[in-house]
Formats: sequence, C-alpha cells, structure tokens
Amino acid sequence: MKLSIKKLGAALTVIATSVFLPVTSHAQTLDDQPTLAEQQVATDAFIPPYEPDHYRQVDTSDWDFNEPGMNKNNIDNHELERTLPADLGDPQPVITPGKMRSDRIPLPQGVTKEEADLAEVQEAREQGITAPGQPLMIRTFAADNCRTYWPSSFQVCGAIRAKYESMAITWAGQTPVSFLGLPKSNELTNPDGVGKRTEFQNGFIYWHPDTGAWSVTSHNSIVWARNGWELGRLGYPTSDEIGTGDGVGRKQYFQRGRIYGSLSGVVSIEGKILEKWVETGEERGPLGYPATDEEGTPDGIGRYNRFALGMIYWHPNHGAHPITGDKLFQWTYSGYEQGVWGYPTGDSTRQNDGWFRQEFEKGPIYGEWENWIFQPYNPLIGLGTDSNLRATYSVDAIKGNDYTNKIVLRTKDKCGTERIVRRGYWNGSSGFGWDKLVHKHGLFSKYSLLKMIQNSCENRYENDGIRPVYETSIHRAECSAPFMCQATGEWFVARTVFDLSPVVDSHDNFGLVTSYPITGSGSPLIEDQKYPEWFSTELPFVYSLGL
Repeated sequence: MKLSIKKLGAALTVIATSVFLPVTSHAQTLDDQPTLAEQQVATDAFIPPYEPDHYRQVDTSDWDFNEPGMNKNNIDNHELERTLPADLGDPQPVITPGKMRSDRIPLPQGVTKEEADLAEVQEAREQGITAPGQPLMIRTFAADNCRTYWPSSFQVCGAIRAKYESMAITWAGQTPVSFLGLPKSNELTNPDGVGKRTEFQNGFIYWHPDTGAWSVTSHNSIVWARNGWELGRLGYPTSDEIGTGDGVGRKQYFQRGRIYGSLSGVVSIEGKILEKWVETGEERGPLGYPATDEEGTPDGIGRYNRFALGMIYWHPNHGAHPITGDKLFQWTYSGYEQGVWGYPTGDSTRQNDGWFRQEFEKGPIYGEWENWIFQPYNPLIGLGTDSNLRATYSVDAIKGNDYTNKIVLRTKDKCGTERIVRRGYWNGSSGFGWDKLVHKHGLFSKYSLLKMIQNSCENRYENDGIRPVYETSIHRAECSAPFMCQATGEWFVARTVFDLSPVVDSHDNFGLVTSYPITGSGSPLIEDQKYPEWFSTELPFVYSLGL
C-alpha cells in the first residue's frame, strides 16, 4: 500500500508511500510521552476604513445599549409613555404661574420646567391660541412645516416631522409617543450639504432626497457612527429597523449595506461579503448572524466578517467565500490568510467520501463537518491531564474536559482498527492530540493525518500493550494525472502514537498522543520534529500497490 499526495501542474499536491520501515529508535526516546491552546451596492474595490464619528460628537450618556430591538411595539420601558397623559389640555399662550402643564404633569427626566413652559407657549402660537384680550391669531406653522412637541422646545420639520408622527403608537396631545421619545435637536444639515437629520432621545431620523426619511435606533447609530455615518461605507438608511425572517433578530437597510442585531451583537455587513451571505441563506443559512463589522486583513488587501458560525473572507482576486466547520478550525490554527494556505479561492464542495473540500491559494483544506463550532485555542486548559495520563497506564480512567476530550477525527487504520484523535492541548511544554500536532509539530491538515492513518498498520505496542506505535514512510511526488506520478526525492518517516487507556465519561479510549517525523530529507526533521508544509497543503491521493 502506498499513501500518495499528488501535485497536478501548478496546483500543490502530494504523493507519499506508506510502508513500515524498521526504525531502531524507541518511541519514548523522542516525543510520544507528554511531559510535565435586501439592499446593497456591491463593489469589489477595496474600501479603506473610515474614522468613526468624524464630524460630530453625539451624547450617548443616556442611551440604553442593552435594550433589544427598539421598535414601535417595544416601548414598555420608555418614560414618555408612562408620564404623559393622552389629554394635555390646551397650551397656554403666555407663561402663567400655576396654570402651565408643567405645574400639573410630571416632566420626563432631563426636561426642565423652563424648557417645558417655552415649548407650551410655542405650541400655542403654532395653533393660533391667544391670551384673553389679545387679537386672534392664525395657526402659524413655519413655512417649512415645523412643529413643537411638548415638553421639548425643539421643533421637528418637513419630511422628518411626517416620519416622526407616522411612528406614533399613541399620542400625548399633539406629541407622538414612539420608541424615539422627544426631539433633542432642531433640524440639522448633514456634512454633505444635502441631507437633514433630527436627534431624538432614543435615536435619529435622517432624510435625503434620494432615500427619504427613516429612523435609526440608538444601538444602530453606534454601529453606523463607527462606520462613518452617511459619509461612510453604509451611506444613508433606506428603511427603519425591522424584524428578520426567523423572528429573532433585527435588521436595517442602508444604501450600501445593512445593520443586524442579534445575540451575536449589533454589527454591519456590506458589499460582496453581504452578497455572499445572502447567497448562503442569510441568518438562516450555515453562517448564522454576523458577529462583527466588516474588517480589513493585516495585509491591507482583504476584508472579512465574523459570523455566529463561521467567517466570510473577500480578496480582490478571489472574491468572497465562506469558511465554516472544521475547515475553519484548521485554517485558524494555521494562521488564517497569513498561514500555510493563504486566502480562500472557492466555496466548499462535498466529495464522494463525504468530506468537504475548499480551495485556498496554496492548496485545499478538507473537513468532515460544515457546522461544527470549536472553542478558541486555550494552551492552559489541559493542566493536569498529561500527568494523569502518565500515571494511569491501564490503571484508571484518564480525565479531561469538554475542550481536551472533543473528538476531532475518527477513522480506521489499514488493518481495520478504529483510531480517534481528540482536541487535546499544547501549553508549550506538554500536551497531546490535535493541539499538540498543530502547535508543536506543524501538522495542520486533518485529511493528511486521516490518509496516513488509513494506509498504515501499527508496527508494535509499547507500555505493556497500551500504546500502539505506527511508523510510516511518506514520499512526495508530482502527478500529471491520477496514477501518473514521479517522486521528487522529498520524504520523511512519521511516528504516530495512540493510547488505549479509558477516558472518564467516554466509551472511547484516549486516542492519539502524538505524531511527528523522525527522519527524512531536506531540513533536519529529527531536531525540530516539524512536518514539512507540503504534507498539509497538498492533496492526498491514495492507491494500492501492495507490500
């Protein structure tokens, strides 16, 4: 049997032979024993990040960032609804002590009696109400159709006023009661010299001739601000905040993107990444909700968004592609786009063997699961596990935790014996399992490990038969087609050690302890015990030649 890793043209591939060579070194002399981590404008052009809140400072001291999905039907905690009666009575045209609304109605927090009395007089003038003995007045709305909403003395005008009133779920006199609360500013002109805005207690209403007037909640304003407001990547709002299809999250459309709110946070998504996410099924797809704004990669070229269940990366030469499951797990461990595989160049596709393959700049990554969620690397989580392993050979069950005991690979060797690989851990000096293979020995590909195990049988048992040891010869080759390969002269012998000790609360044994090259061509593999990069990045191809 030969284990082959092929190379087709410029694509990185590998061929290796799996034979059992007599190696005089014993496993314990090297490394098998652990010793004591809807609407968007897509563009492929690179858009540099904007400085957030670059033209004004908004007072957010009284914003409730923890309020979920403020909307017309969720204002239970808004003081305005609780404090203002539906019938305010006619406004007084002049300030008259003891007869003002403020003398009989508790004012909302932050509104002074002076401001409320001024607002009441303004409202009376707008309605043409005069004091006794004064000549009658005609209702005097300003030419731009502004109105005062007691007890705020600020006026709301034009299309913004119409939007504000349309959002009312009830009224206090002529004051609309909605999640926005009272106005906190008069109408202001935006830095582009075209759009208008008015600030309210719990958000804004923005207007532009191309988009109309739309509300922006406080929590969405935070995201919008850090993306440059209307001058930034998202542009002006084109909808209010609305519910998502799953009935859980909230979303708002902008000219060039969206803002989503969910348990993953309130974040923005835009451009080609948004386009790809929509293609995958949005929040109901394999990625779930977005969890971060779009961010730039360290090389200044790519862009990415994190999601609840994965990531989407964009590169001007390759487009946008989602990465999920254990392919993301392997890619993350390798160093993301700066690691051994580079940027993704295609989406994930299912193979005949049930595994999923995804192309990257330097070769494919293979995974078993598209929706597997893994915990971040933790080098300290396995403290005590390795000493427990050393002390309990065939004596007692080995302990661990949800991190270390997670099975990341299950397969059978060439002789039909089931072997498993757990997450394990590596803290820089001790560990076992996948974390150790990655962080100490530089093996990033589960598929390469899978094929090596599937084409090997154990050479011997050590530690009173509790530890099967495999020693496999791997040779690299370039292939012009399947079964048409030529050796490059690069090779190594890999030692892989398993442990059959039982594990607490598990029907499976401990599994893989370690795997590393013990000799080979090229760099001094014995000294650093690192797998060559090509073993991870090049496509395994297996065929049988017999022994």
